[in-house]
This record gives sequence, C-alpha cells and structure tokens, in this order.
Amino acid sequence: MRNILLVDDDTVCTFVSSKLLEKIGNVNVRIAANGEDALALFKQYYAHSNLTPDIILLDLNMPVMDGFEFLEHFAAYNIPNKETIRIIVLTSSQNPDDVHRAKQLGVNRFLTKPLLEKDLREILTF
Repeated sequence: MRNILLVDDDTVCTFVSSKLLEKIGNVNVRIAANGEDALALFKQYYAHSNLTPDIILLDLNMPVMDGFEFLEHFAAYNIPNKETIRIIVLTSSQNPDDVHRAKQLGVNRFLTKPLLEKDLREILTF
C-alpha cells in the first residue's frame, strides 16, 4: 500500500486525482488544501503514527502557504525517513524558473496538470 499526500487547493483537481488514485488502487490518500495544512498533517498525524507518505503530490500555487514555502519548511522539519519521501510537483505552471527552483528544494519530478493515469502509474511503480 502506497501512502500519498495530495497538497492542492483546487477541489476539482483533488477530486479527480483522488478518484484516479483510487482507480489504480492500493493507495491511501490524504489531502491538504495548502502547505500549512500539509505541515499540520505531519505534526498531528504522521508524527504520531510512525507512518509517512511515500509520495507527496504538491501544487505550487496555493493560498496561505504555497508549494515553495512548504518545501522550505519541510526541509527543516525533522521527520523519520524523510529522505525516502518522493516529492512530485503537480502544477499548471510551465515556468522554467519554477522547475529549477523546485528541483533545488528537493523535488523529484515535475508534472503539469491534469494528472494523467499513465504518469500516476509510472510514479507509483518506483
């Protein structure tokens, strides 16, 4: 079973992505509406369950705390096995500067919305 944390403020995107993940199966999905909510999940849930996500699907452009701010805070956060968590940006941005900055902040892969089943299957088979 793969544990996925989907961080996105777009409710349509999160609905479609979570349904696609369910279709593929063998995943547990948690959803956060922004980076601040995602960090709260780490503090409240993941820290107490000894269970971390295998993959974080992260939007970059969100209110409250965007994806870049999340990545900066996440880098400083002490989490067991943090180095095993794959961070994949899922965004509508095609700005090369965003790609470069995200990779500098530890992103493993950069996908543009909408999430396609073939891309999802590929990232789940690592």
